[in-house]
Parts: sequence; structure tokens; C-alpha cells
Amino acid sequence: MKKSYLSLLIACCLVAGSQVQAGIFSEKTHKHVISVIEQYLDYQKLAVNASDALSTQNADGSWPDVNYNDHDDRNRGAWQSMAHLNRYRSLCCAYHLTQERKYLHAASKALRYWYETMPYSPNWWWNEIGAPRCLGPATILIMNDLSDNDLKGAAKVLNAAKIQKTGQNKIWLSEGVMMRAYIEGNESLLKTARDSIVSEITICNGRGGLHPDWNYYNSFQHDCQYGLCYEGIQPDWSYHLHGAQLQWGNYGLAYAQVMSWIVLLFDETPFAITPEQRHIIENYLVKGVSQNIWKGMFDMNASGREIYRGSQRNKAQTILQALKRLNLKQEETVGPRYYPYSDFAIYRGDNWYASLRMQSSRTLGMENTNAENMRGRYAADGALLIRQDGDEYEDVAAVWNWHHVPGVTCPDDGNPIFGWDFPRTGRYNLTDKVFGDISGEYMGCAMELCRDGLEARKAWFFYPGGIVCLGCGINNTATPLDGSAPEIVTGVEQCHIRGDVINKQNIITHRGINYVSLDGDFHVAPYTHTGKWEAIHPGNYKGTSTIDLLDISISHGTSPKDAHYAYAIIPGQSTEEMKILSNTTTTQSVAIGRKTITINWHNCTVEFHDR
Repeated sequence: MKKSYLSLLIACCLVAGSQVQAGIFSEKTHKHVISVIEQYLDYQKLAVNASDALSTQNADGSWPDVNYNDHDDRNRGAWQSMAHLNRYRSLCCAYHLTQERKYLHAASKALRYWYETMPYSPNWWWNEIGAPRCLGPATILIMNDLSDNDLKGAAKVLNAAKIQKTGQNKIWLSEGVMMRAYIEGNESLLKTARDSIVSEITICNGRGGLHPDWNYYNSFQHDCQYGLCYEGIQPDWSYHLHGAQLQWGNYGLAYAQVMSWIVLLFDETPFAITPEQRHIIENYLVKGVSQNIWKGMFDMNASGREIYRGSQRNKAQTILQALKRLNLKQEETVGPRYYPYSDFAIYRGDNWYASLRMQSSRTLGMENTNAENMRGRYAADGALLIRQDGDEYEDVAAVWNWHHVPGVTCPDDGNPIFGWDFPRTGRYNLTDKVFGDISGEYMGCAMELCRDGLEARKAWFFYPGGIVCLGCGINNTATPLDGSAPEIVTGVEQCHIRGDVINKQNIITHRGINYVSLDGDFHVAPYTHTGKWEAIHPGNYKGTSTIDLLDISISHGTSPKDAHYAYAIIPGQSTEEMKILSNTTTTQSVAIGRKTITINWHNCTVEFHDR
């Protein structure tokens, strides 16, 4: 049962089917793989926690403060029992670092307790992915000093992972299978797991979208079996999972992290990926997921359902480390990028960054799963976030008024949002009229909103000096069950207050950005708000946050009929002349400097003309 790392790596190379010289099976290869595992675990840092774990461990290998029966649905996103495996991992790292037998003995007891009791979560992900991913690398690091029974026990835990599902879930599951193959010395299984991981280094050939039965997850898996790939890297370098849903900050983040390690792990062995596959990973990192980083902060618009305390900094660091791992640099070219497969846009100015998240009947906007993102019902209905300093929206999720998401037009009944139907049709924008286009340094984007009885046509015009935002045809026909009519509101801004807020004749200046009303009045509400993180991401942090926020919005009343709005967001001092030419349900058009940009709703196109 017990195998050396070297013999297992020899097995890897043998089953890869390549004709190589025996010299490749050397101590050098062995040290290379161990080095990758050490880097992956950051084992010296994890080893620091081992002393505490050692001093508090029970005789049977458990810990008194760990809840081994955490079956609470509210903790589906952060299973409390994982604290045991995190401590086991620290003990393994400490033994690898110091070779002190006390850490090996404690690690063995902890491992034995887990595989004998087999704690389980109501969320399949922890049982089949989370626990194996924590236990597997740590076990491999010290496997030469573990007993045969302990190795069999570790393999029992890893056996929960089976090669199935799609996208990043498939990669994670295949990792678990691969680690079990290392421990068991199963050459055939090792090759199968490797091939499964590498099969996800591809660009999807199927257009995303919803299936008529709305059971999109099973339908996508069915199509993948017949050669149609929907989930994973899209042709525009966005990333989808759980249907045609943008997942840069969740599964797509994990994809970037894992694949950067896979490249290093398989390097200089017959398992190495091809140059074409490496090119796909590099393009995804540079042209896709890393585009969401501005001044060390990941874009909240691209974060997906995992908007936890500290997430924007952590996610940015994860991607920057993946870039560094592959000797890549973030591409920060000034100008627009449009991602049609995900209804998403990014604009980088000289000193500012903006993103626009839309959804159509082709895409899924946001999900609330495992009690995460319970208030983000409208967060993909045209959310426009603009940053200069980078921290404008840092950790605002717990205190935001989620009815006033910047850029979004939605009902505001004055009550907090607590989840929504998933995956019912009412959660989607029921029109395909969402589009965008680019001409040089200019970009136009448009979204028809048709949801829950609320209709609108919204347009955004990006140029080097800022953004012009137009809305028209705003009508609300929904009648709540209690007979009340909520106010319909368009959010303009909701960011941290830094310095003075100056309001002069519907021009609001804050943090060097000018918000200019071009039609009607702004409602400005600087306020201090306290919110609980448990309502956003219950497993991450149980505390509260208190933040001073600037809330700018536009009210359309309770029963708007053909209501409209127009405003501009200008970071810094723009000298370009700006004029609204049309704001109707037929065309929305602006003149900016020497350029005219027109949204033509008849054929859903963006037209650019020189003046």
C-alpha cells in the first residue's frame, strides 16, 4: 500500500504513454513534485498553527471545539466540521517541516478519527470536493511515514470524489480521484483523472442559454456527453458554470488557481499539457478573469454569489498569484472590453475603471445557493460600478440597500431582500435584447429589462472621459399580493464616503467623480448603516459592519408610465462636449466630442459615427 513519491510519479509517466528515457524518473523529478506540493499548501505558513492544534487535541484525535455534526443548512457554504481537516493539514505541514514525531503522531490520530467517523455535510460539495481537497495534498506530503491503515483510510475519504459533473466541479472531483490514485498506486485511475482534468482546458463550442424545462444543469451535462460544451471557458474568455452564468469570481476563480498549479505539477513529465492548452489558460487569465482587478481589488460585479467579508482583496490576490505562477502579467490596456457570452462589459480609463453586468434570456444573472447572496436578486440587471481608488465598494455587501444597486432599475418596497425563487423563471430577464459593441475607445451597451412586470430600455455610452447613462420606457404593471405598489428606483451610486460630498445644481462631486443629472433630480442620501454579514454569506463571518455610504438614486414613482432618466458619470475633468440626441424606445443616442453613438432598438445594434 505504501508507495514512495518517486514510484508514484514513475507510474504517472508510464501511464501517460510517452516514450521517454528512464533518466527522467529521477530524484530531480521527485523533488520538483514535492516542491509544487509545498508551494500549493504554503506549508511553512500552515505549520505555524500546528502547536495550537497539538495542545488542544483530544486523545481520540478530535478537537473539543469542533462541531462534527454540523448539518445546519445555513452552513452549507462554510461547513463547520472542516476545522478538523484544516488542523490535520497544519499538523502534516509541521511534521514535513520539522520532522518532529509528535506532529506525525497527532496527524495520524486526526486522520484516523476522520476516516473512522466520516462526518458529512448536507451540501454534497464538502463531502466530495472540500474534504478531499483539504485532506489529499496534506496526506501525500507525509504519506511515506503513515501506516498502511492510515493510507487506506485516507483513500476511503478520497473515494467520495468521482469523475462526473462539468466545468470546475469536474476538475475538483478529478483532483480527488487523482490524489487517491497517488496513494493507491493505481496507474489506470491516475491516467483517467489526469485526462479528465485536461479535458477542461478547452473553449466551449456550445452557445449558452436556458433549456425549455429550466433544468439547465442536467441539460448542460447531457449536451456535454454529446460533444457540446456549454460550461467552462467561453469564446470571449468569460467563464460559465451552473448554466450560462458568469462565474469569474467563484468557479472561474478556482479554475484559474487550480490550472496554474496543474501546469506546474505536470511540467517536465509526459503528463505536461500541450502548448495550445497552455495558451488557452494564459489567455483566460490575461484577457478574462484578471481584467476584473483594479488597484489590488477584484470587481464586486464579477464576484458571483461569494461576496464575503474581505473577498475583493482575497480574490484579486488569488488571480495575481496565478499570473505570477505562470510568469504572466496583468494586461491593463486603456479602453473597452465587451464579453457578449456573459452580457458583461469593462472599461479602463486613464485613472478609472468601470464594469457593467447585465443579463438576458441567453444568460443567468445571479444565483443564491447555500444561503449565499441572499440579497442579490437584482444585482445583474444593469449594475454599473465605477472605481478610481479601488476600494469604493470594499465590503459594502452587508450594509448596501440592495434595491439601489448602482445602474439598476428595480422596485424598492423599503424592506430587505431575503432570497428569491431559484431556479424559477421569475428570476430571469425574459428578453434577448441585451447587446453591446466597440469602436476604438468608445463602447455602447444596451439592455431591455422585462422582469416581474417591470419594463425598461437602458443604455450606457462609455468614452475616455466617463459614461452617459440613459433609460426610457420605464413601466411597471406588477401588482403585489398585498395590493401595495413599491417605488421604482434607478440606483446611481452607493459607495464608501471619502471626504466631502458636494451637491450643486444636480451635479454631485465625491472622490473626484462628478455625477451629473441630465434629466430630473437626484435623490442624495449620505448615511451611516450597519449590517450583518450573516445575511450575505452566513458561514464566513458572524459579525456586523458599519460604513458611511453615499447613496444616489432616481425615483420613478410607484406606477411609472414611460418614465425616463439621463445622467453622466465623469471621473476627473472631462473637456469633451456631451449632448443627448435621443432617449426613446426606438433609439437612444448621444453625441460625445466628435463621435455619435446610437443604440438602434429596431435591429439591436450599436452605431458609431464621426460628427
